Amino acid sequence: PLFHMSGLNMVVPTLVVGGAVAIGESFDAARLTEQLAQVGATFTLLVPTMIRLVVAQPARCAVPCLRTVMYGGSPMNIENLVAAQRYFGSDFIQCYGMTEAAVLTVLDREQHLAAPGAGESAKLRSVGRPLPGCCLAIRRPDGSFAGPGEPGEICARGDVRTGATGADPRPPRSSWPAAGSQPATSVTSMMTDSCTSSTGSRT
Repeated sequence: PLFHMSGLNMVVPTLVVGGAVAIGESFDAARLTEQLAQVGATFTLLVPTMIRLVVAQPARCAVPCLRTVMYGGSPMNIENLVAAQRYFGSDFIQCYGMTEAAVLTVLDREQHLAAPGAGESAKLRSVGRPLPGCCLAIRRPDGSFAGPGEPGEICARGDVRTGATGADPRPPRSSWPAAGSQPATSVTSMMTDSCTSSTGSRT
């Protein structure tokens, strides 16, 4: 939907820089590449399920104008991702976040170029690195920081997130510790959505 983060992050910036936006009435996996070619699309946004359905089509229309495919909204199976990269022949970018907190992390073009194997598949299975101005941590149920690879709750801090929403005006469950006590891995390491769960906590 256009009122969600995905719609806003595509439509508004494109119009601001003088670009054109083509919005389809519905999604048709069998005709998507044809539609992209017809409008001369250079950038498109798809969720993983849409990508899987498109790649499963027996035939495709070449889309030489398409430079970038952005995806997000749910976990991406690495086999489908690799197949999609071959199918479209375009750059891929993954965004992870929520409408109330905007984009939190990005897995950029360069990180998608590495072929699976020799440890690179871990990057493709991740949701990338936090954007500037966004601090993230994985926390245990007791609020303490989780270790590398340990499941936990994704907690975000930054100016891009909203405050309390809905009928519950209570303050956040916990606050950030003093500067310097935050483990470096919570900000600098890749985050995987396959081993963590996000409940939208505000910290």
